[in-house]
Amino acid sequence: MNELFEIFPVPIKKITLTSLNQSLIADIVNSIDQEKLENNLLIKNGFRSKSNTFLDRKVWLKEIFQTEINCYTEHCGIIPANISYSWCNKYINKGIITPHKHEMSVVSGVFYPLIRGTRSFLKIRNPCAPFKINEISTRSTKFTEQEFSISIEENMLILFPSWVEHYSENDAEIKYAISFDTEVAKCLG
Repeated sequence: MNELFEIFPVPIKKITLTSLNQSLIADIVNSIDQEKLENNLLIKNGFRSKSNTFLDRKVWLKEIFQTEINCYTEHCGIIPANISYSWCNKYINKGIITPHKHEMSVVSGVFYPLIRGTRSFLKIRNPCAPFKINEISTRSTKFTEQEFSISIEENMLILFPSWVEHYSENDAEIKYAISFDTEVAKCLG
């Protein structure tokens, strides 16, 4: 008997937050517009908030995200994690964020309240790629892909392991994002 095992999946969760109406989205966008923004080395054609506590000023939104994180960690079988840091990004004229990871976090997430324009993607790099030094692919399959593209839309929340390298591709004129990291909810031992 032959078996092909597809093991060690990377759990990426895409959630459309249908509970957020236009009034709530407008409130989020207005809050981002009021935020003090600065340049960031990872961002090309855009800005990041100076503060790492954006969601502490939007507790109702933080609670929605936290509920989704709780479902994610339960489904994945990992210890619960709470939102620790949060910030917002504003991208203009096809602005992007370059490849990076979130080193001191368990689960990371990004929410897109506003996108004006066409094509925007969150790209997830294959974490196995650096170890495939002698592997030469003859065709594109789920085993040979170097990255995975998630087409993003307004009201979309994406959760992923913080150790996954990711970046964005963007043809939109303007794109707003709220990002966050998490920490283990309680000490072990």
